[in-house]
Amino acid sequence: PWSVGVVRRHLARPDFHLLAGYVGGMPVTMASLKYRDGIGRVDDVMTDPAHRGHRYARTIMHHLVRRHRELSSGLLYLWAENPVAIRAYLDVGFVERGPVPPTWSAWLS
Repeated sequence: PWSVGVVRRHLARPDFHLLAGYVGGMPVTMASLKYRDGIGRVDDVMTDPAHRGHRYARTIMHHLVRRHRELSSGLLYLWAENPVAIRAYLDVGFVERGPVPPTWSAWLS
């Protein structure tokens, strides 16, 4: 879950798009789309645990892919580990690219 401040900072950026799905006026699913150099990255795909099993995340992913195609002809990518989520991503047209090189990370304490 994001704080209101984090959401406001993201929404102020022209390269950030937040999609949310509502049931009965309450948000139950969301996904974000971020761009860098014309390449889109899917992040933060989630559904409220009380509303899982209704394909809400899959539906929002269809909308996210359509929005990406309206905004860019560039690549759209994501990382996933959850087998249920991976099936949903495959269903909306994502194709597994195989292992990616390890990412660089660092800690400062």
